[in-house]
Amino acid sequence: MSANRDEVMAEIRALLVKNFSISEENITPDATLKSLDLDSIDFIDLISELERNRKLRFAPNDFAGVQTIDNVVSILSGEAAPGSFAPEDQH
Repeated sequence: MSANRDEVMAEIRALLVKNFSISEENITPDATLKSLDLDSIDFIDLISELERNRKLRFAPNDFAGVQTIDNVVSILSGEAAPGSFAPEDQH
């Protein structure tokens, strides 16, 4: 069963505030990973936390090409297929 967008957004927001000390008002659906100063290692840490929280395992390319918080929410809520943001040559 997929979580709804609001639940997923709240979960991501809480993790970003707690683990990365990002100000809650900066965590919007349009926020890019870059605008939140998240590098690739930080993003992997975020996905690892989501895996632990959800007791799931994600494939390495499930989040390839993700640029915004909304992209992550779309995958976790089931609105977008894992890997759907990857560049065409990575599918």
